[in-house]
Amino acid sequence: MAHIEVFKERCIGSGNCTEIASRYFSLDASGTVMLGHSSVAEGDYGQVKLAVEACPVLAVQVHDED
Repeated sequence: MAHIEVFKERCIGSGNCTEIASRYFSLDASGTVMLGHSSVAEGDYGQVKLAVEACPVLAVQVHDED
């Protein structure tokens, strides 16, 4: 299973992650990324990976846990 890490101090509120994987990411009232689920369901890994890659400031990362 994979898990998501968020670096709120890096977030600029572009919203790319929320557009791609809204089950896992949202923006708070100030426009900072919030995490909905930290563990990635097996079938959602590709979608989360795309959301991570779309972040222009690397504010979100996904880690494989083997």
